[in-house]
Amino acid sequence: MRRYVADANCEAAVDLLDAVIAADELLLDVASAAQIVRVDFAAIGLSRDAADDEVRAACNLQDVVLLTSDIAMKTEDALESVLRRETDAELPVVTFRHERVETDADLRRRVAYDLVEVLLDIETLRGTRRVWLPRTSV
Repeated sequence: MRRYVADANCEAAVDLLDAVIAADELLLDVASAAQIVRVDFAAIGLSRDAADDEVRAACNLQDVVLLTSDIAMKTEDALESVLRRETDAELPVVTFRHERVETDADLRRRVAYDLVEVLLDIETLRGTRRVWLPRTSV
């Protein structure tokens, strides 16, 4: 089973990605066969307002891939700061521009396909820290 969670800053965009996956027969078949499942913060024992370092720790502990559009480094517990302190054994954070995914249907479809591909290959991506979607330039 491969689980992922949407950070608070991109939840609406991930809802749209989930809709693309559900509507695309091939993506849905692949996601179902690989047991790709979206979970929420409560499922990993967190509140929606948990600090970035808490979210990252819970995701790593429970093998849940974090999807985010957060790249800011405002404080020591900000996600980017946390990623810079991590070891190579950690799962990558999957990062994308939620504003573009919400407004561009073609990009949304590419990101949905790339998301499923990344989740299928997640073990080979450990230590990458961040994986950007889409995986090829737009």
